[in-house]
Amino acid sequence: MTRSRTAWLVLLAGLLAAPSISQAIDLPLPGTTLRLVRSGSGEKLVLVLNDASIPAPGQGNADNPATAGLRVTLFGHDAPGEIVDLPAPAGLGRPGWKYGTTGFVRYRFRNGSAPGGISPIRSVVLREGKGLRVVAKDVGLGLTGPQGLVGVRIEMGSIRLCALFAGEAVLRDEAGMFVAKNAPAPGLVECTDEALFGVPCDASATCGGTCSDGSLCGGVPGLGLGCRCVAGDQPCGGTSPVCNGTCPAGEECANVGGLPEPSCACVPTGSTGCGTVETCSEGDCPAGTGCFLTRFTCCGGVDVFGCGCATEPPPPPCGGPCPPGMICVPNVPGFAEGCYPMLCTIGGTPCPSGSTCVVPPGFSFEVCVPTPCTGGSGYPTCDGTCDPGLSCQDFVQFGGACYCAP
Repeated sequence: MTRSRTAWLVLLAGLLAAPSISQAIDLPLPGTTLRLVRSGSGEKLVLVLNDASIPAPGQGNADNPATAGLRVTLFGHDAPGEIVDLPAPAGLGRPGWKYGTTGFVRYRFRNGSAPGGISPIRSVVLREGKGLRVVAKDVGLGLTGPQGLVGVRIEMGSIRLCALFAGEAVLRDEAGMFVAKNAPAPGLVECTDEALFGVPCDASATCGGTCSDGSLCGGVPGLGLGCRCVAGDQPCGGTSPVCNGTCPAGEECANVGGLPEPSCACVPTGSTGCGTVETCSEGDCPAGTGCFLTRFTCCGGVDVFGCGCATEPPPPPCGGPCPPGMICVPNVPGFAEGCYPMLCTIGGTPCPSGSTCVVPPGFSFEVCVPTPCTGGSGYPTCDGTCDPGLSCQDFVQFGGACYCAP
């Protein structure tokens, strides 16, 4: 085994074990008004989202715009993939943000120098229970001709609001002007770039596209399972992978995990579906099953892990823990599942307790080698002696041997 191949195995195992990154909170909304005007006398953007569900985070919340800032992103069609950002930076003052709580939470941003000064945005008003209004002196987009549709995304910390102004909502669309009002949000499930460019679900590369009939876009395109629109007017178990189907009263359709495509099942309302958690012990499943780490082998032998509901835990990879200084690598191209030595450097990169950095016979580089027990009756009794802090333990999955381990 070459040094580069061993390093790749160790890196791969680390990547498979890494926790997933928390995602933003997406809130697709109907669009009230979007007005973009560019003329010889200047530019102006007016965006209005009148929706009581728009959050106005409290002053101590990390998502409040005075602390996190606010960013408006526009998705246009002057050129393929035209995306522009208009930021309203964090900070109290004038120019800047003001916070008020007279009967309701309210944030106001002002910049009288727009499009100069600290932002191209002139004003923002975010009011609890009412919605959001943005006025800018820069439209961002080129507006060199008709846009067809324009998507808008507003970000405040982990919160992402979005609306897609398209179809019958567009009242005027020409060079220098785009005006739209009362845009619905059918099929706009996430605030992805694809959705806000109006990419149809079946043409989506990430299953973040739109469905014109109000159904949801889902699938696992990376594994050869294409994106498709899934309508919710059918029993829960048949709406994988978006899990928007119907359930009896008091229950809801949840993602209960499984690979390559998640399964759906009815669980008590308020449950956390097994397929939506980072730590499987936190996930909920239908009665008689539990949430366990599951594995799916694909793509030339690479294993993908996730949480899924099952009647019993799956067998552990490699048959159990590896001896000290070794790492479990399941099913990679050219290698069977097993325990492989970790790389080290004598006098440099240390090995875990219970192993030593050496150059084994036939190797041209340093690896960690587990420390055998001294004396005793051997495997499977493993009653030999070890250094203080270690005990003699059996490792059946490594051919049946006794090693010193913490």
